[in-house]
Amino acid sequence: MSTGENINNDNPSFTPCPFEPKCNCHYQTGSKSGVTADCSHKRLSDIPLVDSSVRNLDLSYNNIHDIPENIFQNSSSLIILDLSNNVIDILRNGSFNGLNSLRHLNLRSNLLVYKTTTFHDACFLQLKSLQELNIENNVGFYSAGQIFPKLSDLINLESLTMDGVDDKHLSVQLRNLTNLTSLKISNLSGICVIKSLETNAFINVPNLKRIEILKCQIKEIRNGTFRHLSKLQYVDFSYNTKLCFHGVLGLIYDLQFTSSKVLKLNKIHETFHMNTVVPVKFGEYLRNTSLVELHVDSNRIQEVDIGVLPNFPPSLDNISAADNDFSFGNYLYETLAMNISILNVSNLFSTHDISSGHINKRQVSPAFQRTSEFVQNYIDTVLNRGYGVNVHIPFPKNVKYFYIKRSLIRFTIPRCTLLSNSLVHFDGSENLVTAWIGPIYNIKTLKYLDLSSNFCSNISDFFFQDGIGIETLVVNDNLLGFIIPFDEKGYILSALTRLTKLNLAQNRIATIPRSFFRQQVALKTLDLSDNYLSDISFDIDHMNKLTKIDLSTNHISSLGMNAMKDLDDLNRKNNLTLDLSNNPLACNCKTIDFIKWISETDVHLFRRYQYKCLRDDNTKIVLHQPKLVYQHLKKECSSYGYVIAGVSVAIIFFIIILFFGVIYRYRWKLRYLYYMTKQKYRGYQLQQDRDETDYLYDAFISYADEDQMFVHDEMIKNLEDKYSMKLCLHKRDFTPGKDIAGNITNAIHNSRKTIVVMTENFLSSYWCMFEFNMARMETTYSRHGDKVLLMILYQPIAVKDLPLIMLELVQSESFIEYPRDHFGNDVFWMKIKEALE
Repeated sequence: MSTGENINNDNPSFTPCPFEPKCNCHYQTGSKSGVTADCSHKRLSDIPLVDSSVRNLDLSYNNIHDIPENIFQNSSSLIILDLSNNVIDILRNGSFNGLNSLRHLNLRSNLLVYKTTTFHDACFLQLKSLQELNIENNVGFYSAGQIFPKLSDLINLESLTMDGVDDKHLSVQLRNLTNLTSLKISNLSGICVIKSLETNAFINVPNLKRIEILKCQIKEIRNGTFRHLSKLQYVDFSYNTKLCFHGVLGLIYDLQFTSSKVLKLNKIHETFHMNTVVPVKFGEYLRNTSLVELHVDSNRIQEVDIGVLPNFPPSLDNISAADNDFSFGNYLYETLAMNISILNVSNLFSTHDISSGHINKRQVSPAFQRTSEFVQNYIDTVLNRGYGVNVHIPFPKNVKYFYIKRSLIRFTIPRCTLLSNSLVHFDGSENLVTAWIGPIYNIKTLKYLDLSSNFCSNISDFFFQDGIGIETLVVNDNLLGFIIPFDEKGYILSALTRLTKLNLAQNRIATIPRSFFRQQVALKTLDLSDNYLSDISFDIDHMNKLTKIDLSTNHISSLGMNAMKDLDDLNRKNNLTLDLSNNPLACNCKTIDFIKWISETDVHLFRRYQYKCLRDDNTKIVLHQPKLVYQHLKKECSSYGYVIAGVSVAIIFFIIILFFGVIYRYRWKLRYLYYMTKQKYRGYQLQQDRDETDYLYDAFISYADEDQMFVHDEMIKNLEDKYSMKLCLHKRDFTPGKDIAGNITNAIHNSRKTIVVMTENFLSSYWCMFEFNMARMETTYSRHGDKVLLMILYQPIAVKDLPLIMLELVQSESFIEYPRDHFGNDVFWMKIKEALE
């Protein structure tokens, strides 16, 4: 029962009450002047004496067991009294003396057994102004012998909520309650045994507008029971599982004589009985009513007789038929012409817990499993045949709101067309539609789409192609993180230019391409919570209407500079709210700019005072004072910056030295490769690809100009004239106009051997040493280790004057000394000839 005014303990205007310090009082002025006293949850065992200024008194959830006579004698201004959830077991004749102005009395959940020894005859006599009474959840488990308490003194009572007991004289118990407009008889106590309702049960309450009799084992409602209740607007007989549809036909027939707008018949059929069929008379009797809402949830409805649906009244706008077992049938075609705008068929074919009858989540009945497989096989067949428009789906043309959630539908959404419809809101959440291929045509009126919790990991680029009017898209709790990172052009959402609210939470998204939201210029709310994101890597600067971004429970340690700039720019256009709670934020020198931004930004950081960041030493800091954290980091990182700069300079200096050292170490190799590269388009070949006749020269002679007499007088005479060898001499055979280095490398490469005439003049000549080193490189990199160099020691040279590399050549015996006698000369030139051959 509503007590009309809410009491808030956290309101700072509440102060300890003078009559009981444990209670909190709030003093009101104006038209509602008086005191509101909150004494709930104070472990009180007795009712305190309150004065006449108290207007609203809440004594719920205490240990009060008695209401003494005249305890409220001085409480003439009391309007609202809440005594619910105590242990009161008796109401005496004088318990409510003095409460002449009381309008709302809540005695719910006490120990008030419905007997005359508990409810004394005149206990309510003083409550002439009472308008609302709640005494439900008081009847004990054993209801035998309990009767309706005497309520006839409550002549102004408008609302009554109580437990149901077996009393065939209900009309007598409700006498004098002519102002009663709302009656609720429930089963919260565990037992309600109103097995039948006499036709005159409500004869004394002609102004009744709302009636609820829930879970009371009623088997039948006879014709005439409600016929005289012309003002009746709301009827609820849910959870009377023995009624079934045939048992409510009398009620349905009487509704045509009332003003009923809402009829609830949820679970009027046993959960584990055979499936049921809605009879023709159900529709015929409803035809002349003015019903707007009809609820028939959890009734194991399998079929609806032909003719039922067309007879539904034109005023009917909302049908809820969730948790049923609808099968395919001709009656489905009759739904197409219905005038309803709201249709709920959620929880189709759900399984139920045997003990409680409650729906089991994520379990499919065998019947629906077979139906699902049949439909999926049909879809697969159509897809394999490659039809342009695969499936045409008939749909009630006037339905605007359609709910089919928690039905565990296991279909792949193919390319299809929704026939003539006015669909605005579609909720297909908590199913198993794992692939959204589409597109779905003719859904231009759709504004709200919920496909959350479907385990979807595959969505085509054109699925939303025709959903140009969608403003709210809820697709959280799927597996879209497997497909979104590959949509770099933003094709998936490209048609949704009017989207204002998008929920992509719980999708295992690790990264979002920069252009994924490129068409969402109207977006106001973006929920990306509970994913694997580490930064805002996608563009948001074009979302000029964005007011909220939820990035809570991700893997964000900091935001990049571009992201922070975009957020500040958006905040200047709108008051932007950003939620970064429950992220592993970091506080270190790498994220100091981010901490500074948190301390200075005007963006509203939702729950910022709960943010925590992790330091490098694995300690956590609460960011309720981010400026202090930033200043501390600034000092810490400034000295650290100098160290980093020094180390960086040292590393760069070391790299430079190392670089030039390597260059110097391999200078001859690099120069050789350079010149060989220049020659590669001029007939260059490796030695392994050439035979002995391919060389232009038998030997290239490397000598200093000061020693040219020896070369021209001795070598040419003995090797060319005498032994017909072909020598390459730089003054005779080099190509004019070509650079010297190129001539040298070309000559060495085209000669079988290179003969070095070693003298002191040779060692002091730059180009001689160049020729020597190029010949060494030729041996290593073009001849695969075959010896190319042959050294002639023309003059005696001290060992200390020879370069190290030449000493290695001497030690390997790749040299010959020039003799100074005639006989030795003949042997010398013979050895040279053999070496060249």
